[in-house]
Amino acid sequence: MITVTETIPSFETFSETLGYEPSGSLFFDIETTGFSPSSSLLFLVGTLELQEETWKLTQYLAEHPDDERRIVEAFFTSASRHSTLLHFNGSTFDLPYLTKKAAHYGISHTLGQTASVDLYQKFRPLGKLLPLTQKNQKAFEEFLGWRRSDHLSGKHMLSLFPKFAASAEPELCSLLLGHNHDDMIGMTKLLPMAAYLELLDGTGADAVSSFCASAGSGPYQDREKILNIDFSLKHCLPKPFAADADFRLTASGSSGQLQIPLWNGTLCYFFADYKNYYYLPLEDQAVHKSVARFVDKQYRIPAKASNCYIKKSGVFLPQPEEIFTPAFRRSFEDTELYFEYTDAFCSDAESIQRYLAAMLRHLL
Repeated sequence: MITVTETIPSFETFSETLGYEPSGSLFFDIETTGFSPSSSLLFLVGTLELQEETWKLTQYLAEHPDDERRIVEAFFTSASRHSTLLHFNGSTFDLPYLTKKAAHYGISHTLGQTASVDLYQKFRPLGKLLPLTQKNQKAFEEFLGWRRSDHLSGKHMLSLFPKFAASAEPELCSLLLGHNHDDMIGMTKLLPMAAYLELLDGTGADAVSSFCASAGSGPYQDREKILNIDFSLKHCLPKPFAADADFRLTASGSSGQLQIPLWNGTLCYFFADYKNYYYLPLEDQAVHKSVARFVDKQYRIPAKASNCYIKKSGVFLPQPEEIFTPAFRRSFEDTELYFEYTDAFCSDAESIQRYLAAMLRHLL
């Protein structure tokens, strides 16, 4: 078995956002000759760990098929020193594969009790919003502008190891190690994607100011007013970001702006306990039974869920969930919620922050 170790430069871990402690975590990636543990060989494992404030990348490469057990033992020895494992799509392949290999060789381990952070699972939802060609590791790397030295595909790796095991050619050894090395370094290059997660879950954006402006031209020219919320970000985004849903979001570097069109008109507030209300057809509204008893019976009917409402005219903002009450709707069938916009709301920093966070979460 060949063991290669090197020190790599420090990198931004985004550990708080991704949920791991760098000093107790192990990045890893495996290379195999196939997908089935029973009919293929594990021939290379790469690991990356923090040792005395220095990141150490170690690779274990089999020189011949009989080295597989040593490779498996090397991984589990490293894993046993850590509380968390980080990987790219290891939940569906690497970890089950390693577990079956351990069982085959009778190697005891505590992998089931070790925390796991799958970067693929973490960043996959961003594919709905970012211009990614695919959702594999290379596509994420290319989006971020990182270029590999290695140009081998997984298919190449399948055929290269048997050739290396038969010939021990240094060039083949270098190719095998280089591919795994770039997989390992590539994972560290993906970590800044966490800045988008911070933005979109609302935890990384702090409202700086808000103001209402005329819509003018652009996507909301049919609206009279737009609420603008300027915000700062906890981390700089790797690339500028823009999204158009029921509102417009733009962000670049460490700042951004959310634009939401105001809705001017009449909306309904629906009472949940409609059995305690009467509907008044002439007034087109519902009133509580305690009040309806003073209304002539011919002008009232028992309320249903669909007509148990009161109406309000004014200026409103959409909300993806019931952040502010009362929550209004256009009709009983309509699921989109609104709340009344007021000058007091626009000047309340805490309310603006709650609204910003909810609207950003709505994008994921």
